[in-house]
Amino acid sequence: MFHHEASTEKSTNVRLLIIQKFNTILSRVAPGLATRLAERIFLTPISARQPPREISWAKDAEKITIPSPLGGIPVWVWGDGPETVLLVHGWSGRGLQLGAFVEPLVERGYRVVTFDAPGHGEAPGRTSSMPAFAATLGAIGRQFGPVSAVIAHSLGSTAAVYALANRELAPERVVAISPSARLHAVRGRFGEMTGFPPKIIDRMRQAFEDRMGFDWDASEPLLLAQQLSMPMMAVHDSRDRFIPHSEAVELTAAWPNGRLVTTTGLGHHRILRDPTVIQSVLSFVAEPSEERYMERRAS
Repeated sequence: MFHHEASTEKSTNVRLLIIQKFNTILSRVAPGLATRLAERIFLTPISARQPPREISWAKDAEKITIPSPLGGIPVWVWGDGPETVLLVHGWSGRGLQLGAFVEPLVERGYRVVTFDAPGHGEAPGRTSSMPAFAATLGAIGRQFGPVSAVIAHSLGSTAAVYALANRELAPERVVAISPSARLHAVRGRFGEMTGFPPKIIDRMRQAFEDRMGFDWDASEPLLLAQQLSMPMMAVHDSRDRFIPHSEAVELTAAWPNGRLVTTTGLGHHRILRDPTVIQSVLSFVAEPSEERYMERRAS
């Protein structure tokens, strides 16, 4: 078993090095082609097999399809409470990855909604982007709003910040799990992983901005967070291999009413299923309801 796993990891690393070398050479001899290839890779999520737990969570949901600017979006709905909590997955994820939050939220009287963003899971298309995530959040908000709280993971947190700043959503509370605070850092990590040099990454960025009408600099989460007044809780693992914990620290500091919960040893994905994390998120989401209850009693 050990030797097989070590061999598999070595084989994966060798393939990655070959791809990185190819992309580096291509960038020198055909920068235009390299730019188009880099953008295509950057915008293409990686599909993964759906685990049994997600299939089980889906069985208790009402599944519908709603229209959006990017095609029909699959949506799962649990409960019929007066307040809605929206679960937002990250890049290469699925809405049902946040399914561990569903039952506790429904038990507390919430309606829970999640979805697959364009190019992900059961949604149409093979490519996606952060603006596509944000546009879908707007469509979900119009269909199921008003949304009481948003619980978002990874790039879903970035899209939520963008949607909030552009008034697509107006939740009372935001939970950002394993958030990315710097879009520029995302590009940098992509270049390091794929072997495309900074010059090609910059060209890719410009091509993306020109085609999408998207201003990368003006859309930095750290900049947008300063405009948002609703309470936000970031939850991030100190050993996250995909997004550094320091980005959650920065995002929390930039958000006028932000707080940070740090975990250790849960990584980037298991943090979505940890009972302690779920309890912390539930307590945070429920605070406005408790405040309204106390106000009603006082009056």
